[in-house]
Amino acid sequence: MSTAVKIQNANSAPVAAMAAPSASLDAMLWAMRSGIPTIARDLTSERVQEARAIVAAGCGPADPRVVLSWLTNLAAMIVNAPVFENAPEKVSAILEVCEDLPAGVWTRETRLAWVRQGERGKFWPAPAELYAHLRPYADRITRQFEGCQRIVRTAEQQTRTKSRQV
Repeated sequence: MSTAVKIQNANSAPVAAMAAPSASLDAMLWAMRSGIPTIARDLTSERVQEARAIVAAGCGPADPRVVLSWLTNLAAMIVNAPVFENAPEKVSAILEVCEDLPAGVWTRETRLAWVRQGERGKFWPAPAELYAHLRPYADRITRQFEGCQRIVRTAEQQTRTKSRQV
């Protein structure tokens, strides 16, 4: 995906989350993380434009309503889920523990990954369990975001260098 995706929260207001990079940009980000030097021809206009869009979307935390929506959808798939009106402390504990995770972790993919992990995934998660489950997704998003920032900075530096040479 090369544009910001929309996540529907409990009140149906869209909340922007960082989009996953295209295969081309993802390959470049992998190469950069692996220490392969970036040269001017690697910074195609498409890659730079996509990286700019990802940087513009940001990598901030999710709106609590998005997390609540995610948890509500999870509750329908597992046993021993709390009734949210009767157990606000369970939801608030998850919100507190997971508040630093980027918005992009609260997706259908991560919810299904919880449910599909076997015996453990059929029960309501403790806040620490959920944080541990979502942390690898958050780390991937953060690495992609930081790589996109680096691509944008490099492209801007190359543009300034070219303009000075003219």
